[in-house]
Amino acid sequence: MLHEVLHLAAVALAAVAACVHPGWRRKAAAVDLAAVIAMLVAMVNVTYASAPVWSIALLGAAMALAAWRSPRSRRQRTVAPRSCAVPHTALGLVATAAILPLMAGGMPAEVLGHAGHGASAGALVAVVLGVAGCHAGASVLASVREVHTLSRIQHVLMGGTTLLMAATVIA
Repeated sequence: MLHEVLHLAAVALAAVAACVHPGWRRKAAAVDLAAVIAMLVAMVNVTYASAPVWSIALLGAAMALAAWRSPRSRRQRTVAPRSCAVPHTALGLVATAAILPLMAGGMPAEVLGHAGHGASAGALVAVVLGVAGCHAGASVLASVREVHTLSRIQHVLMGGTTLLMAATVIA
């Protein structure tokens, strides 16, 4: 029961974060908005069978976003110089991709790791919780550095979403 309540709360926070995302108002942030919507859809659609597929898709999206926003890219974009949106969104994609398979529940021991591979389920959960903690910390930093109020709110909501997803892993 607690698992479902935490999952529902995480989805609700992600939905509100998508609604206040600056991508609705600024064309330059539309790519980041698409990433937030992808995370929201993945969270809603997470099941035992679909979690690995969503994780791979979100990791691919994180790499594509990083390449799209790379300073070496020839495309001109108008992202605010103090904005933390790009690394925050990419880290959010990675954190969501890491948490989804564990959120799905019912993962067999072979998937989580066993002594034959030198990894334990506890170590994997610790790493995933560490990634979630990094994203939550980045959310606080991004909210402090952002200029626009709605962008600040969006960063805090996404950090809260990640923490709630992490809580479903240990609940």
